[in-house]
Amino acid sequence: MLIKLLGIGLATLLLAGCLGGAGTSTTGTLALHLGDSGAGQGEINSLALQALEDSDLELDEVDELWITFESIQVKPENGGWDTVYTAENDGKSVDVMDLRGQSLLLGEGQVPPGTYTHVRVTTSSAEDAHRVVLAARPNDPEPLKIPSNELKFQNVNIFVPGNGVTQLFLDVNPHYLILRGQSGKGYNLNPVQAIRLLPMSELGIVTLNWELPWTEGESYSLSLAVFAGEPKDEDDPFLTLDLEENATTVTLSGMSPGNYTFVLTAPDHDDSWKLYGTKTVEADGDHKLILDSPNSSDSDEQ
Repeated sequence: MLIKLLGIGLATLLLAGCLGGAGTSTTGTLALHLGDSGAGQGEINSLALQALEDSDLELDEVDELWITFESIQVKPENGGWDTVYTAENDGKSVDVMDLRGQSLLLGEGQVPPGTYTHVRVTTSSAEDAHRVVLAARPNDPEPLKIPSNELKFQNVNIFVPGNGVTQLFLDVNPHYLILRGQSGKGYNLNPVQAIRLLPMSELGIVTLNWELPWTEGESYSLSLAVFAGEPKDEDDPFLTLDLEENATTVTLSGMSPGNYTFVLTAPDHDDSWKLYGTKTVEADGDHKLILDSPNSSDSDEQ
């Protein structure tokens, strides 16, 4: 699958708030979450890998894409850097291929209240801290280079109120995240086209619940497929999750606003057994949906 790189600019981030009275607090809390909201993307388990100079590069499926984060820092327009969070030991390693429909707290901390215009997320400089694992070569990871070992977001407008909490979301699009290195070996991170910073309030949460038909003592694995809108091809969801055996609920967080269809199956039980549901996810919404057969709708909201 060849995906043409699109120039996706980072929109100015505006978080409004009110300070609850001068001198009432010396700090506020800033939290940065990491995830893949799935905005306009395709399969979770494949990446478009495009050579910087060789357009005939063969595309391979990517199983894992590891990045090791070290710290989160913010800076006002006229001032120095404040450290929000520093990871322990050798940093926090994250496989970004596991982030679809999930929100991982990357770090949080206390900073002076006020408006910040720059955000910097530093990554490890250690050898093998960042790597790409291809399905064809699971025991032979390739190195991933990150420019200056940091992610920078400038000209943003982030307000942290005293005694308050500001929640941010680092939205990673794995389809544009890496490029083949110029030497043909290893990969380079492509943050401008693949990572954006936005308020957590622009995304939604969906909790799905269902009942299982089999008798007590039986146990089967479950699979959840998520489609943007109505599925045109049930073999091509944008997200597939393997759930625990006999699970009866799952929560998807960091979801982009839009219409979704959810299909639950039990491949080891009965290929014909399915539960369905549809839901419109709204920004800053905390939605609940009961999956049913043959289908359920927004009327199932609790």
